[in-house]
Amino acid sequence: MPDLADMAAAIEAEHVARGLARVAPVLDPGVAGECEECGEDMPRLVGGRCGFCRDGRRHPFERAGAAPAPIPAHPAPIEEPRMTAPATADRRAVTIPAEGAVLHAIEERAAAASIPLGRAAIELIELGTAATPATSPADTVEDLLARLVDLVRPDRGKEVAAERDAAIARAEAAEAKLARLREALS
Repeated sequence: MPDLADMAAAIEAEHVARGLARVAPVLDPGVAGECEECGEDMPRLVGGRCGFCRDGRRHPFERAGAAPAPIPAHPAPIEEPRMTAPATADRRAVTIPAEGAVLHAIEERAAAASIPLGRAAIELIELGTAATPATSPADTVEDLLARLVDLVRPDRGKEVAAERDAAIARAEAAEAKLARLREALS
């Protein structure tokens, strides 16, 4: 079923075709040969006369006093290079949203090895999958992140856990204050 873009394209093509039909007159095909008026050999003659003689213009070579330059043959069309699939068809691009300790670890790895961030992330993932057994479906995102932080920066793992626990305690205290405030307002 055509959508608005398809219908607009069809209307535009119709409009262009009508405009070209109004503007483009039917031209005589012409033939190559010698002009009856000026005697020059031309690639296109209509009614036996070249374009210069039909229009009443002077030939460009009359000004210079030399014969016209030969008409060059059409050059062979340049073949555009085609894009091909990469040599390994199993390569795919994956975007990894990273922040905090994970992003910092990837950046450190990339800087230390002078490699792109994507390659550093791949190396860290490969390191992690080789170091830990396959996760069970019972693992939570928090557990997986904690394992990743422990693998990437063992010295930072405990700090992150402490920061997380402190943030949870602050959130619970804020919720308790909010509950008291709601109770006082009602």
